Amino acid sequence: MRQSWGYTHLQFHLTLINSPPRISFIYLVFVPSCQLKVFVPFEATGHGAWGEVAYLLGEAWWGKGLAFEAMSWWHDYLATVTPRTEWWATVHPMNQRSIRLLKRLGYREVAPNQCPKLYSYDLGDCCFVKSLPSF
Repeated sequence: MRQSWGYTHLQFHLTLINSPPRISFIYLVFVPSCQLKVFVPFEATGHGAWGEVAYLLGEAWWGKGLAFEAMSWWHDYLATVTPRTEWWATVHPMNQRSIRLLKRLGYREVAPNQCPKLYSYDLGDCCFVKSLPSF
């Protein structure tokens, strides 16, 4: 648990073993001033040498650095449990905040025809990829 920006962040993860392998991470944000708890889900689904990441953060929490902080921790964790994996993310082209977040995290945008069969892809989405090092 740590303190920053007036929030208390509790991090924990849950690993689900199934096919394909899926790792889920819940990021709990507690705001002491209003006794509010917010759960931010993150998910990584492996497909062999590559996988897909997904996250969901409510609009009230945008622009506070929470997604960057949580995704940075998430990528560090994924690099230890799934080294040398290429991670993919898809984003609606109007979601400029997510596009900026992914680029800040080191993802690079690629054309949809250069992607593997992404299960999160909807026609017209922007596609991003990041290779994680091994620790």
